[in-house]
Amino acid sequence: MTLFSTLLSVPDVVWAEEDSPPQSILDDPDYDPSIPWYQSLKSGWGLHLRTAIRNFPSPGASGNLFQLSGEWILPFQKAGLFSIGGTLGGVMDLQSGFGIYSLFPMVGGVLRYQLKVFKNQPLVPTFAVSYDYYRIPNGADLIQTPDGNQAGFSYGIMLNLSWLDQVTARDAYRSLGMTKAYLTAEIFNTEFQNAVFSLIPEFYVFGLRLEFE
Repeated sequence: MTLFSTLLSVPDVVWAEEDSPPQSILDDPDYDPSIPWYQSLKSGWGLHLRTAIRNFPSPGASGNLFQLSGEWILPFQKAGLFSIGGTLGGVMDLQSGFGIYSLFPMVGGVLRYQLKVFKNQPLVPTFAVSYDYYRIPNGADLIQTPDGNQAGFSYGIMLNLSWLDQVTARDAYRSLGMTKAYLTAEIFNTEFQNAVFSLIPEFYVFGLRLEFE
């Protein structure tokens, strides 16, 4: 073997080592060698960005909602995944004609469940309950007590992008430690109320969820 051919073979060796599963995966009794190892890794935490636009996808849809959540995924789970975390967001133009035209902030907590039956599942049903504190600006004479709190719930489906594009999933894990990426579509039901008014909107929220090791 010439020196030139030896140099050409080095990248192949390095690439093969990078493609090998880590020892922690091989020690996992649930490891499935038929699935790419980078899609078998367990997620430790996640970021979820979602938004709802008023009158989309139906004329009765509420909006505009912008929300970011950070969640810790509970370890050692078998029947799906539970995660708990905090949310930060806001709503603008909640309902036309109501007199609220400026952004009002929301902050709270969320408990989410993912119905994952097998690894690298293409479609993952999800359900979440949340509790938020908000402050509504005095944009209308109707509102005299701007502070309030709300309990709500979401349900929907998540599309596993890592299942669709395995090459990008591998590269994302190498560079960022990202284990999963999802496109999400949910219905978010909640109630805004305080001492003087009550409003029950329905949000159609779409977003991107990223999970990391």
